[in-house]
Amino acid sequence: MGRSDLRAKIRLEGDAKGAKKAIESTQTRFQRLTQTIKTSALAQVAALGGVVLAMRGVGRAIKAAIDLAAEQELAFNALEGALAPLGDEATKVAKALAADAAALQQLSRFGDETIIRAQAMIASFVREEDAIKAATKATLDLAEAKGFDLVAAADLVSKTLGSSTNALTRYGIEVTGAVGSTERLNSLTENIAKVFGGRALKATETFAGAMDQLGNAIGDEQEEIGFAITKNEAFIKLLHNLKASVEGSVESLKNFATGLQNIGTAINGVLPLGEIVLGTLDKIGTAFKALIVPVKIAAGLIHDWGEVTRTANEAQVEAIRIEELRK
Repeated sequence: MGRSDLRAKIRLEGDAKGAKKAIESTQTRFQRLTQTIKTSALAQVAALGGVVLAMRGVGRAIKAAIDLAAEQELAFNALEGALAPLGDEATKVAKALAADAAALQQLSRFGDETIIRAQAMIASFVREEDAIKAATKATLDLAEAKGFDLVAAADLVSKTLGSSTNALTRYGIEVTGAVGSTERLNSLTENIAKVFGGRALKATETFAGAMDQLGNAIGDEQEEIGFAITKNEAFIKLLHNLKASVEGSVESLKNFATGLQNIGTAINGVLPLGEIVLGTLDKIGTAFKALIVPVKIAAGLIHDWGEVTRTANEAQVEAIRIEELRK
């Protein structure tokens, strides 16, 4: 073999090794790009999932706060409504009873909104502030001792006070005195105290009672957050304005829908353009969804793709050069 042929062979083998190395480098870059895409996609999904979960959590917390505030507000309105015969004094007495309900919450497992509803039930028959307080306290002991719903227990107490029938006889409570009299109230509260006195407070000393009180305390904090929204005049005014706007725009929406339907009918009657338009809009929507990919990730992928393309081009040039040498 001559020197020139030997040099050509060595060069050819060297070039072949270089091309092989370039191809292997290309494969490596493609693998890395694939892994980057997978990792980026997973990271994106995880990040978006985390944001969605966080937003859902915030939404649920706000809704819970608003619901608790609304429940408290409805209970107070019910109490104030039951005290309406007091005239201008109704709101003042209702506020005093609500404050007493908050104090009773500390001495029982019942939330103050539930206690206020019990007060409203009793206030339908008894309208003196001190009498309602005494009857409510007795109701707490009765409900705890018998495992009753507090409002249901208040219904029994109020019927006993406001009618000639003693709804508590079956539970061993004797009541005397005329309907609506102080004697009847005292008889009821004293006899409940003899049989069930202190049961509401005693229940707070248990683990379950402590958990209920903790839940009530947390509920109070949530109520305050809810009241920041439900008591906000701007929000209330906005809701009223939205309601008026919706009611006023119903006819316009109907006309708009009819117009769209007529346009769709006309288009479909002339050309299959309606389907084309819908299909195009669908594709545009899909494209916009794809643009959610973070810019940083997209830039990284573009860089990697550029590197892969450059390496592939170099490998192709080397392959062509080697082929020319072989000829």
